[in-house]
Amino acid sequence: MDKLIEFVYMTGKNLYITAKGAPVASTISLVETAGTGHYSVVIPTGTPWVDGKFLITVYRRLAGTPNLLTDEILAGQDLYILNDAEVDPITRLMEIYTLYGLDPTKPLVVTPTSRAAGDIHQDISSDNSHTAVQRV
Repeated sequence: MDKLIEFVYMTGKNLYITAKGAPVASTISLVETAGTGHYSVVIPTGTPWVDGKFLITVYRRLAGTPNLLTDEILAGQDLYILNDAEVDPITRLMEIYTLYGLDPTKPLVVTPTSRAAGDIHQDISSDNSHTAVQRV
């Protein structure tokens, strides 16, 4: 999980980041690309981020200690994490569209033990009390 937010900032280096909703023990850093003024927010794989939505914000400190109320916001982005990976919400919506059989180029094929549409495959298992569908 890296390059979650990228922006160009050419003057000064009084930069810091916040991650609303991130776990206390998380590791997150702001890295400049070889003195270019081009920065990336980096969250290493394996950090203790739980599944969910986080708000990442990059600030420029105007004076003294960081102050979220008065410092300048340079960039911000929602970050969606699922199973220790970044998830694009638009991709998920398109997958739902496909799984409902709405994409005419990717017909939904259902058998007693599987569902498939495009490159999305699901196994179906059932017993007397319930049916489970799981992506494979």
